[in-house]
Amino acid sequence: MRPSRPCSTEIAGLALVSDCHSAALVDGQGSITWMCLPRFDSRSVFGALLDPTAGHWRLGAAGLSETTRVYVKDTLVLETTFQTPTGRAILTDAFLVGQGERGHELGLRSPHVLLRRLVVAEGRFTAEGSFCPRGDFGRTPPVWGTDGPALTSTLDAVQLTVCGSPPDEIEPAGAHWLRDLTTGQSLTFTMLSGPAGQPVAHWSEPEALARLADTTSAWQSWSGLHPGLGGPWNEQVRLSGRVLQGLTFAPTGAVVAAPTTSLPRAGAGGPTHDGRYASVRGADNVARAQLAGACSHEAVRTIGWLVDSAANGAADDGLQEVFGVGGEADLSEQQRAELDGWEASGPVRLGDDRWTRRDVATAGELLSAVALVHQLPPPAAKIRRRILAAAADTRAASPPRRDAARDAVMRWVAVDRAAALGAWLDGPSVLTPSRASRLADLEGSAVLRRALDPLTGAYTGFSGTTFVEASALLLVLTGLVPAADAAMDRTVELISGVLSAPCGLLYRDEQAAARHEGTSLLCTFWLVECLAAQGQFDRAAAIFDQATAYANDVGLLSEQTEPRSGQLLGNFPSSASHAGLICAAASLQEARSTRF
Repeated sequence: MRPSRPCSTEIAGLALVSDCHSAALVDGQGSITWMCLPRFDSRSVFGALLDPTAGHWRLGAAGLSETTRVYVKDTLVLETTFQTPTGRAILTDAFLVGQGERGHELGLRSPHVLLRRLVVAEGRFTAEGSFCPRGDFGRTPPVWGTDGPALTSTLDAVQLTVCGSPPDEIEPAGAHWLRDLTTGQSLTFTMLSGPAGQPVAHWSEPEALARLADTTSAWQSWSGLHPGLGGPWNEQVRLSGRVLQGLTFAPTGAVVAAPTTSLPRAGAGGPTHDGRYASVRGADNVARAQLAGACSHEAVRTIGWLVDSAANGAADDGLQEVFGVGGEADLSEQQRAELDGWEASGPVRLGDDRWTRRDVATAGELLSAVALVHQLPPPAAKIRRRILAAAADTRAASPPRRDAARDAVMRWVAVDRAAALGAWLDGPSVLTPSRASRLADLEGSAVLRRALDPLTGAYTGFSGTTFVEASALLLVLTGLVPAADAAMDRTVELISGVLSAPCGLLYRDEQAAARHEGTSLLCTFWLVECLAAQGQFDRAAAIFDQATAYANDVGLLSEQTEPRSGQLLGNFPSSASHAGLICAAASLQEARSTRF
C-alpha cells in the first residue's frame, strides 16, 4: 500500500465547495476530508475530518510544498496553488451545478458531480493522489470495480464513478496515483455519484472542462444579482452571501447551520451537535442577511419553506424547531462511538433531538422572519398563514414565565409581529390584530420589568438573577427597546465588560468561559449592530474588524473561536456567523452613511 500523507483536521484549513445540494470541505494540502451525498444531511463518503479511517480524496504535491488558496472571482470554485522547489501547479475544485443554470436557478438541477483538475503552471511537478472513500461515516468499505475506462467504488447503495487517468494501484483501502508532470500537463478527474447498479454516462475531459466553465459562469451570474451593500465591507458581505447560498439546499430553500457534524465548540472534548439541518432558530437573522444583498428571492424561498415545514410538524404545544433539508420532521439522534471524532474528541452525533422540542422562542423566531418577507412578490403569497396565526395563538395562551433573554424577547416578538401582520394572518384566530397589539404592549412591559436590575440599571434579570447574557442585545435588534434607551446603554456596556474576551469577541454568557466554550462570532456581530445603532461607529467598526479577522484564508467563519489561540471551533462554515457578518456590515454601512 502506498503511504499517504495524513489529512489535516484543522478547521481553519478547510475550504468549501458546494453544488447547493451538498458540500465538500478541502484542506490546505488538497485533501477532501468531508463530503455527504447526495444531500447535506446524507451519509458521508469522505469523513476523515472526524476519523482518519472514514475516507478522503487527496490530490496535490507528492512532497513538501507551500500552498495558497483563492476562490475564482464571484464563485465558490476553489483554486489551490502548490509551490515546490521544482515547479508550481494549480488545483481547481468545483462541485458542478446543472448545465445552463443561471441566476436564481443556481443548484436546482445539480448532477452531484465533483471535478478536480491539477495543471502544472511551470517547471516539474510530482503529483500524488489517493482516492479512499468510505460509506456511512466510515462504516462501509468500498467495493472496487471498473466501468469501461472509469473506476467505480460501491458503498452500500451509493456508487462513485471516477473518470480520468487510471490509478497506478488499487488496494482494499483506496486507489493511488503518482505522476511526474511538466509545464502544461494536467490531471483531470470527475467523480459522479448515483444509486448503485445504475448506468452512468462517462465524462470526457473536454466535457468536464466545459462544465467547469459553465459552473463558474453560473456562480458569477448569481453573484451579479447580489451586488451587496457597497462601502468598505462589501467584498466580505458578498462572499458571505455566496457562502449562505452554498449552504442552501436549492430544491427547497433550506439553509443548513453548517455542512458538518460534531465539531466541538470548546476544543477537543467539548459539546457537539449535528449542524446539517435547517432551524427556525435564527431564521430572522438569515432572512435579514439575505435581504441585505438587495435581492429578496432567497429570503422568500427560505422562510416560505420553513413555514411549510413548521406547519407539517405543528402540534398543540407549539412548533418544531429543526428539520431535515427536505422538510423531514424525525431527526432522531444517534451516537457513533466507533468514530474517534474531531481531534479524538469523542463520539460523533448524527441527527438532532431538538426535533422533539417545542421551544418557547420558535413562534417568535418564525413570525419575526415572516414579517420581513410577507409583502414581497410571489411565492410569498404561498406561505401558509393559518399556521402562523395558530402559532401566535399558542404563544399568547402560554402562561407567563421567567425565560432566558432570547426566549423572553421572542415571546414578545411573537405577539408584536402578529399585531404588525394584522389581517394578513389567515384565520380563524383568537388573536385579532387589536388583541395582539394589546398583548404585545403587556408582554413587552412585563419583559422589561422582569429584566431590569435595580442595582445596575441594566437588563440582566431575565432568569430571575443578574446573569449576563449576550442575547439581551436582541432587545434592540428586535425593536423592543430603542438603541438610545438609557438602560440599554448600560446593558451594552455591562455586556461588553463582562462577556468580552481579551481578543475583543463576546462569550455567549458569563459562564461560557467556565464551560471552556469559545467566543461567539454571532453574539459579537450583535454587539456591532447595537453599537452602530447607538452612534458608536468607530467602536463598532473596530469590533467588526476584530471579529472578521478570525475568518480563514478564503474568508470562511466558524461558530466560535478559542480566544487565546485563535483556533476556530464548532461546525464549519457557520451560516449564522456569515449571516451575522452581513447584518453587522449593513448596520455599519447605515451608520457610516449618516456620519460622512
